[in-house]
Amino acid sequence: FIPIYFYKCLKLKFNEINKNTLKYISGIIFLLPTFRASSIWPDPYLLGTLFFIIGTYYFLKFKTCLKKNKHMKFMTMNTLLVAMASYISPNFIPFAFYFFINFFIKLKFNNKLFIIILFNIFV
Repeated sequence: FIPIYFYKCLKLKFNEINKNTLKYISGIIFLLPTFRASSIWPDPYLLGTLFFIIGTYYFLKFKTCLKKNKHMKFMTMNTLLVAMASYISPNFIPFAFYFFINFFIKLKFNNKLFIIILFNIFV
């Protein structure tokens, strides 16, 4: 699922580039030695990477979403998935701060941001 969600992230970020090119770029993941070794031997880092990439996908959906009523859904999914990735592998903790700062800049401290802060505390 990692290459699939990586492709979806690339498609959201670089929508003007040919889809076949994005498929080839996302397929490069299969050639990475870390990915291949982690696929053979059980490694929690691979599961954390999956949650992180899916969380990044929802963050990109948040950034490109024009409807204000969908922002909360994307922020909640991003927060939940990045928290799960951070519990599995602490390497992903700094990205949670990055995403939160972006939410803060975009929303300017309103009720939705307060709910995300509480959600971060309880998750």
